[in-house]
Amino acid sequence: MSISNVGSRRRLRREIATGLLMAAVGLCMASLVPAAVTLATPFGDGMVLQRDQAVPVWGWAEPRQTVTVELAGRTQSVQADASGRWRVMLPAIHAGGPYELTVRGPQEIRIQDVLVGEVWVCSGQSNMAMTLSAVDDAAQEAAAANYPGMRTLRMPVRGSDLLQERLDQRPAWQACAPHSAGGFSAVAYFFGRELHQKLDVPIGLIVVATGATPIELWVPREGLALTPELAKDNDSRGLGTFFNGSVGPVVGYGIRGMIWYQGESNRGDSSQAYFAFHKALIRGWRQVWDQGEFPFYYVQISALDSWRPNWQIPEIWEGQTMVLQLPNTGMAVIHDLCKDLKDIHPTNKAGVARRQAARLVHHCGPRRRVRAGPSPGGRRQRRRVERTGRAAQGRAVRLG
Repeated sequence: MSISNVGSRRRLRREIATGLLMAAVGLCMASLVPAAVTLATPFGDGMVLQRDQAVPVWGWAEPRQTVTVELAGRTQSVQADASGRWRVMLPAIHAGGPYELTVRGPQEIRIQDVLVGEVWVCSGQSNMAMTLSAVDDAAQEAAAANYPGMRTLRMPVRGSDLLQERLDQRPAWQACAPHSAGGFSAVAYFFGRELHQKLDVPIGLIVVATGATPIELWVPREGLALTPELAKDNDSRGLGTFFNGSVGPVVGYGIRGMIWYQGESNRGDSSQAYFAFHKALIRGWRQVWDQGEFPFYYVQISALDSWRPNWQIPEIWEGQTMVLQLPNTGMAVIHDLCKDLKDIHPTNKAGVARRQAARLVHHCGPRRRVRAGPSPGGRRQRRRVERTGRAAQGRAVRLG
């Protein structure tokens, strides 16, 4: 073997040893650097926080790391648990802003342009997902939509068998302006605008909606335990998958309540079956959110000529009406607002949202007579609903 070959091998061994040593040192140094503090999905620039109640803020850090949160002169410190999760509850703040939210750990996070007002979750299927660009007078509505104090967070919709606490890509809060309003959920936009104008406070709208989804996809498993008649449905029909994947990352964010527009994909269900799932949804969302029996306002779906057999609509109507037995619920009846009985997506979303907002404005703002739509009830009206389904083939009927 030549001397040059021996020298080359020695140099190679030294280079390998040096590389391994540097890698080991790098790993040791990395272990000494604390993990970065992160915030949960709904916290970002331009967000709206719920007024006049304790403000939850949470995220992740190195286990046992101390995290300090400051907002509007209120400061709380907490130690992350063994899994790295931390959470603080800041004292209530009146409507106002803009503020800056500061989170300090190994590094500092600053969230800018934070407003405090009314926050609502807006969920359901295609009628909630339908954008402002698709409604009556869409161009004029978008051109006039200059409300910088009204903001929306639109969550990506995806299913999951397991509850997801955070997303890889964080959605951004978006202020309402003529150039952006066309992409807003129309019902959420008109609902928020009504509150914004009547209550004169900032409005935050968290939109989680997509088409063709039956109600059971949005029911958390906690709702089943509170609904004995669904005990055997624990593994049926993709139960809770959209709640897990899409709602999970914002569960616990401070809110005033929820608006819901869904039911078309449950045609064929009996009134009792739909009522049971709707009841489980409301009880389950309230349980996991842990903010009491917050308001839950929903829309009774409209009539549609093309549904066959024609008893399906009255069954869903009856199931939706039965939901009013639950505390702090309200139903907007919209049959008289629908112009085209062949369109499953009524375009008068302003009227729909105005009826949903009426009760809240009544309770939170100046007291006055409110109208949330016709109210079905009583034996005579029930007979009219039955005739609508059996003889009139789904034609709209004004109840009340």
